[in-house]
Amino acid sequence: MTLSTQIVRPAALENFRGTEAILVVDDEKLVLSFARSVLKHCGYKVYEFDDPNTALRERAKLKFDLVLTDVVMPGISGPELVKEIHASNPEIPCIFMSGFDAQEIAGKGVTDVCGYLRKPFTPETLVRRVRNTLEGHSHG
Repeated sequence: MTLSTQIVRPAALENFRGTEAILVVDDEKLVLSFARSVLKHCGYKVYEFDDPNTALRERAKLKFDLVLTDVVMPGISGPELVKEIHASNPEIPCIFMSGFDAQEIAGKGVTDVCGYLRKPFTPETLVRRVRNTLEGHSHG
């Protein structure tokens, strides 16, 4: 399945364009593909991984401005991934994605440090959250 940008009004995404690099980690390949397509359509550079352990090994080779990660994944969780990244780059903003609501994932190591995006999400919701997180971080 591929993303068709015709499912959204292209003008709806224009206000959320950017050139930053985003590290996207999700073990669900459909979610990963969807996020990559939407973000690339809006001008972002995307590094994608369907395995958090691979993302951790490769992170030193990459320069990215934001982490967008699932919460529950095999191996290590999204919060554990972010904790490892923040150990060497504490300034990197992050957004957790999950099919669980925020209260359900509160006990999984998710903190207020990172944003939250409930699955499923629309292209506009995704890019709005990414843009607002990046702008909030750069002004904060």
